[in-house]
Amino acid sequence: MRTNDEMIDLLAKLKEEKGLSLSELARRVGHAKSGLSRYFNKTREFPLNKVDVFAKALGVTPEYLLGFDTSKKQTDTTSLAPDANWQPALTKKDERSIQERLEEIKLGIVDGANAANDGLGLHEYSEGTQKAVLSAIEVALTAMALERKEKFTPNKHKHTKGDN
Repeated sequence: MRTNDEMIDLLAKLKEEKGLSLSELARRVGHAKSGLSRYFNKTREFPLNKVDVFAKALGVTPEYLLGFDTSKKQTDTTSLAPDANWQPALTKKDERSIQERLEEIKLGIVDGANAANDGLGLHEYSEGTQKAVLSAIEVALTAMALERKEKFTPNKHKHTKGDN
């Protein structure tokens, strides 16, 4: 079995071979960048209970990282934790919230409640134009909700269906 220093040296070598930044490796293993930095600076022991996650992220087997196997077998990297392919999805509550906000906006601009004040009175335009504007606003509200989910969802919760 490799010593802590040997394992850290190997992780650094594999990280460089894969062209991964410390930030990207941290994202792939669901760890803080500062924590990884401590491992690579050898100021903190590498946690052996994380060998599987690091092996997947670096495309090798856990046995290779630990020094039990000398062949660098590639592993399936499709189930990284967090999943690199994870995409935020809206819940029913999110969708209701978007529809409620859209109704508030509609009342303000289509029905002309604020038309005199903001110049957005769509009541003067055709139904087709009104629908197009509201559709664009709905797309924007959805994009904003998805971006919030991406930004504020912790890495440990970013999994695709079927992942643990």
